[in-house]
Amino acid sequence: MTEQLVHWIHRATRIDQAPAPFDTAHVSIYYPAGAGDRIDPVGTRPVETSFGLLPIAIVMPGMNTELTYYRWLAIALAKQGFVVMLSSLVSEIPPNNYGITPGVDLNAIQPDTYGTRPVGKSIAGVLELATALNADGVLAGALDLDNVALIGHSAGGTVALESADAKFFPQVKAVVSYASHTMASTIFGWPLGSCLPLSGDAAVMMFSGTNDGLVAASMKWYAQSGEMFDPVERTFETLPSTDRSAGSWLIELEGATHFSVLQPQDGLWPRADEDQVAGITPEQTEDFIGVAAGLFLRQHLRGDRSAAQALTELVASTAFAQGRSSN
Repeated sequence: MTEQLVHWIHRATRIDQAPAPFDTAHVSIYYPAGAGDRIDPVGTRPVETSFGLLPIAIVMPGMNTELTYYRWLAIALAKQGFVVMLSSLVSEIPPNNYGITPGVDLNAIQPDTYGTRPVGKSIAGVLELATALNADGVLAGALDLDNVALIGHSAGGTVALESADAKFFPQVKAVVSYASHTMASTIFGWPLGSCLPLSGDAAVMMFSGTNDGLVAASMKWYAQSGEMFDPVERTFETLPSTDRSAGSWLIELEGATHFSVLQPQDGLWPRADEDQVAGITPEQTEDFIGVAAGLFLRQHLRGDRSAAQALTELVASTAFAQGRSSN
């Protein structure tokens, strides 16, 4: 069987209400490619049409983490018939710093503003770019604009979880996060221990690692001294039972760290010294997540009922994965 080809194109999109020069998100778009002739002088390949319309997955990085670390996931999902848009924004990282971000609207995560507008300030611009790509160019007419997933690591996952609200983005049907939660920091005026509830407007697949040193280190912002709880699990427990949230998953990976999802494992990411030692290989983490996330997206973006059963069997058969579903 011939392996599915993947190709990429690169674009930029403006972000409303962001100050120049930090008002442009750069986006790498991965898609399943056909085996036909290249269609332009830069070598762009045609899109593969056998999948039908292609749902969209928007991937947002952790703070100061380059998009190339998530290239493996984009390729894995594109091979399964999704268009994957890796998006990052250089913007403010408080206090008094700038760097690569998932596009957080810092004014939207305070007690008096939360829920009034999206936390992810770049999502609307990326969705506008998807509409433009569907109108002209190699992906014209190929995208399923009504079925979108938000995927994020660390802060990117938090942005995804907090932005999946139908009143902002009705086309977002699923969220996949790794090492992410919605515990609200006292820095932004929230009472200690506040956990911002999930909307229930999208199914969620939340991954965590038992050896995540950064989540453990951040507990001082969320918990009373000596208080112990899993912020990822607490976030999952805020998910209301709705038709759209049915089939959600919380999956803990034994031995995985905060950065187990990054490739290559070169250590060039922020606060790497705060993480713990991994008990499983990055390849184990990535292979499992690539398949599990693909099945989850097939279920919720394509309506593939067989994918739900396959996902249940995958979790049950993987020794280092402990999961529970909202079903």
